[in-house]
Amino acid sequence: MAPPSNLTPEQKRDLARGFVQAQFVARGRVADIALHASRREVDQRNHYTHIMLTIRKIGRAVFRAKNRDWNAKDLLVDWRSS
Repeated sequence: MAPPSNLTPEQKRDLARGFVQAQFVARGRVADIALHASRREVDQRNHYTHIMLTIRKIGRAVFRAKNRDWNAKDLLVDWRSS
C-alpha cells in the first residue's frame, strides 16, 4: 500500500492501521503491518506499507481451517479501490 506523499509519518501510520482494522481485522483476520520510509538518497516520497495476512480463521488460541473465500478476486479489487 502506498500512502499519499503529503501525509506526515503519523498520518501514514494511522491510515494504514485504520485500513487494516476496517478491511481485515474486523472480518476476523490477523494482520501484520510493516511501514517503510525512503532511504535518504532516494526520493523521500517513496513510503509504502506491507500488509501480511493469515488465510486461516483464529479460534480460541488456535488456528482453524483455511478460508479460501478471502482469495476471491472481487475482494482484491475492492481492497485496491479502497
